[in-house]
Formats: sequence, C-alpha cells, structure tokens
Amino acid sequence: MKRGFTIFIALLTIMACSLIANCQSNPQEEILIGAIYPMTGGNASSGQEAKFAMETAIDVINNSYDYNLPLARTEGLPNLNGAKVRIILADHQGLPEMGISAVEKLITQDHVVAVLGCFHSSVAAVVSMQCERYGIPFLAPESSSPSLHRRDLKWFFRTSPHDESFSYAMFEFMKIHYLEQTQQMHKRNLLQSSVIIL
Repeated sequence: MKRGFTIFIALLTIMACSLIANCQSNPQEEILIGAIYPMTGGNASSGQEAKFAMETAIDVINNSYDYNLPLARTEGLPNLNGAKVRIILADHQGLPEMGISAVEKLITQDHVVAVLGCFHSSVAAVVSMQCERYGIPFLAPESSSPSLHRRDLKWFFRTSPHDESFSYAMFEFMKIHYLEQTQQMHKRNLLQSSVIIL
C-alpha cells in the first residue's frame, strides 16, 4: 500500500513537471509517460507491484471517481482539455545496460514526456543521465542511493528518502529505544543487587 501511494504521488509529481514543460504548447489527446522497472529477473515482484500501482493511479486519473484525491473527480487532465494518461512500461531486468536501451526507446521512439521508476539505484543512475541528456523529467520514487540527487541534474526528481535518511532514522530509534532498555535494566540490576545485599 505504501509503495502504491508513493508511486501515485510520484506520477502526479512527474506529470505536473513534464506536462507544463512539454505539453502546453502542443496539446495532445494522450500523454505518454515511460516507466522502467524490473519486470523479469530477481526483483520482478517489485516491478509487478509498481505496475499494479501505476494502473490504479492511471485509472483514477483517466476516469471520474468520488475520491478525495487529486485528479480523481475529473476525467483525464483538466488543464490539458481532459487528455488521458498512458504508461508505457519497459523491463530493465535489474541491468543498467537494459535500462539505457529501454529509456532510449521510450524517449526517441515512443516520445514519452517523462520517465519514472527503476527501483534499482544502479539503473536509475544511468537512466536519469539519459533523461538529462534529452531534457526529459525523470522521477525516482524508490531508488534510495543518496548519490542520485547529488549530481546536480536539472531533470532528476525524488519523492522518497534516501539511504542516509533511513539509516539516520534507524539509529535515532535505536538510540532512544536502547537508552530506555538500558535504564530499565540498570534499575532492575540495582534492585536485584539491593535484594542480594539484604
């Protein structure tokens, strides 16, 4: 559920960035967004989960629902005359070289206005460089390497924490939790020592 919500928000964010830049001067009936995920290989289940989340988000955007979500109550994108959104999914199998091939096809042949995904930071690194080269927005909703956002790329966006954020939160939790446990153990030991002395 959390990954689905992240991808939904990611879709909305990348659409906002790309549509303003790429679509207002050229109205379209369908907005194409590329998504690159491991659909086969060792992490195929992650790719499948992302696919299901994107399909749900696209259904909400393209159809009218009585949900309290952005773009749910209208059909399509209201600022683009109701244009529908379509995801073109590509498989990188967890391999950076497959990611490069996939993003090249999405940009040059399928003419997507934005790209999202990858899951693997190693693939996101090379895919985002290709997007940068073409001036296409790239959103990394799950890739967690902190080096990705430190490259000063103009077209790279991230919607989730990176590994350093995760590590910091984990150690803060451990520090607080460990401190409480240590204090409790110390009190118990003092009580036991007092009982033994008596």
